[in-house]
Order: sequence, then C-alpha cells, then structure tokens
Amino acid sequence: MAKSKKSIIFVCDECGNESSTWQGQCRACGAWNSYKEFRPENISEEVASQGLYSSKPKFLKDIDLSAQSRLQTNIEEFDNTLGGGFVAGQVVLLGGNPGIGKSTLILQIANNFKGKVLYASGEESESQVGLRASRLEVDNPDLEIVSTNNVEAVLQVLDHGLLIIDSIQTMAVPSVSSSAGSLNQIKECTYRLITAAKQRSIPVIIIGHITKEGAIAGPKLLEHMVDTVLYLEGDKNSMFRMLRVHKNRFGDDSEVGLFEMKSIGMVGVKDPYLFMAKDIDNKTSGNAICIILEGKRPLAIEVQALVTKSSFGYPKRTANGFSLNRLQLLCAVLEKKAKINLSDQDVYLNIASGLNVKEPGVDLAVCAAIASSYKDKAIKEKTVFFGEVGLSGEVRPVIGEDRRLKESKNLGLDNCVYSKNSRNILNLSGFLA
Repeated sequence: MAKSKKSIIFVCDECGNESSTWQGQCRACGAWNSYKEFRPENISEEVASQGLYSSKPKFLKDIDLSAQSRLQTNIEEFDNTLGGGFVAGQVVLLGGNPGIGKSTLILQIANNFKGKVLYASGEESESQVGLRASRLEVDNPDLEIVSTNNVEAVLQVLDHGLLIIDSIQTMAVPSVSSSAGSLNQIKECTYRLITAAKQRSIPVIIIGHITKEGAIAGPKLLEHMVDTVLYLEGDKNSMFRMLRVHKNRFGDDSEVGLFEMKSIGMVGVKDPYLFMAKDIDNKTSGNAICIILEGKRPLAIEVQALVTKSSFGYPKRTANGFSLNRLQLLCAVLEKKAKINLSDQDVYLNIASGLNVKEPGVDLAVCAAIASSYKDKAIKEKTVFFGEVGLSGEVRPVIGEDRRLKESKNLGLDNCVYSKNSRNILNLSGFLA
C-alpha cells in the first residue's frame, strides 16, 4: 500500500511537543535546541491499524483482573522494586551509565525467570553475550540469544515468556529510512515492541542509553510510552548499586532496590551495616551516622567530614556524594548560628560507600560531622542524626521520622538527634564526647 504523503513536523526531545516549524526553544518545556525532524509517514500504517486492545467497552465490574497476576523473576530486590514482579504485557525501560551493570542484571533476570526468554542484542554478538553469561554462571536452558538490529526479525521469532532488548538505540525497522537511534526509529521500534507485549501478554525489558546529563538518551516520549522506567545508579568504583523507579503504572514509584556488585553478579543487600564502617563507634572525630530514606527504605549511612586549616586565602569546599552548593550553605549556617569559624578552614565532606544522597534529612548529620572535625572531638557512641537544617539554624522535621527512629533502635543506635529533641544546631556540641 502506498504511503500517504504528509508534511514534516518537529518534535521536542524533552517533552514530545510537536511543531510545524523548527523552534530554537520549546514552547512547552523551555528546552533549547531540542526540536528534531520527524516524518509521520514513516509510522507503519499496518501496525498502527491493528490497535492494542479491543475497541468494545467493558464495565469496570466485568474486567478480568486475573491476567494481572505477577510474574516473578526470583530476584527479590528486583521484584520488590517493580511492586511484586512483572505484570503480563508490562514494558520496562532500564537506563544507567555505561558499565554500571545493566547487562549483568538483565542476564541474571533471564537466568532466574521461569519460562522461555529471548535476549535480543543489537550491540554484541552471540559469543560476546555468551562469554558474559558464562562468567555469571547463567545456565537457563530456556534462554535463547539472538544478535540482530532488526526489530521485525525479533518479533518474527518471538515465542517466549520474556523479551529483552539490548538496547533500543541500536534497533531499527527496515521500512523506516532514518538511521538507528533517531527519533523516527526509536518511536517506531518502541511502538512495535509495546504492541507485541500487549497483544501477547508478555513482559518486555528495554535497555536505554544514558546521556552525559544522566537522562535516558532519545526523545522524552520514550519514557511516556513504556509502563515502567528504572534507573540503575551508583559509582563504578563502588560495589553498591541502586535501582530507582522513576515511573511505574503497576506499582509504587518510590521503591528502591539495593544491590552489591560481586564476581557472580548483582546480589541484593540484606546487611544494613554494609553502608557503614564496622568501627563507626571509634573515637575518630568527623564521623556521624545518619538514617536516610531511599524510597520507603530506611538506611544507615556514614557521613565523614575533615576540617583543616586553609593554606590559601580562599577556603576550599569539596563534597563527594553530597551537593556542593548545599555544603556551602550549611557551612555558612554553622558560622553564623553555631559560631564555628570556617572562614579560614578547608572543609572536605564524603558520604561513605560511594552513595549519592540528595534528601534534606542528611543536613543535620553533615553539620554534626563538620562540628566534630572542627573541634577534633568524636561524636558520642550510638548517636544518630537526621533532620533538615534551615537558614536560621533550626532543625526541621523530615518525612518518615517514625521509620527512621524504628530503624535506629533496630541497629542499637539509642541516642537519636532530630527535630523533636534538638531544635537548632547550637545543641550539637552536647553530643560530642
């Protein structure tokens, strides 16, 4: 069938807004130079005409929910992150920095999944995937691997319970004239995969590349099209990884999975002390314990600070795993409200174990660690801090205080310093040994 001729449109990579002409700035989201050329005639009319669901409406009470039973991967951390496992027909987009462990995690899922699995690799040959599988001791007899960039070829041989695409930026549809990774190709490939997933009621995992800004490469509409968006985060030099949910139509989007990278692959974190040094209660100054919330899960982390005399006229501020701007703000509050003179002191801050903490509940622990290092006095044993510090030096409450207190008691940290018993940072000196 001849394709109808349509005019070229421009689509914003960030939000998916369409325009008949190219614009320097997106009128919807304000992003600059984000409009990319898109040819509507490249969308397959045959596939689009099939539709995803029956057009006949149903009463809510007549909808069969038995099809929504969860499909387990037998990897507890991953299943919990999804909300209990896959839903039939669910399309999951997994992103992460190069070398962070996406392919490792996916192979482990393929190995543990009960049923036939098709692993379609557009980046590596079958032998390359096989070498990684051998290292991870993957021995699922129902796992099949195909190396191709053709989505149509993958769908032709698809007769499995789980489909894995590695990665969407390398896949293409031959009938679309643009190259792999373009807006046209990504949209067309994703649409075909979603159509197959819904019609055949099988889960699909799509791996996506990451830009230097940390977002999934390609148009933002890619994230809108799929059911679930996961990000695998962490420092490649650290042994810990976090699997964060940014979108989930079938579960809570605040769940977080914690993994430890080992030679055999990703292993779920069970020991809450893994994120802290075993000798945290020693007499070393500058170390403070904080209870943070990752999703709904409370975690005990170690905040380390080193305050030393500056050798230059302008004091240095360095932060690892914490916002540098937030560190400078807290230093200013300590100077003004706690009378700690940091104007001629270099301040170095580190969140142990390579974690990157963004929540405000760590503010009080940062202030306590800085005060401890400045006065060269260790914090009293079994003391834990959590709370947001305001510009007036007040300690403000944070979400989930009950959960943090419960976790503190479970870990034997009896002395909890938070908004109810420490109204401002002037009280920090009372918790030094």
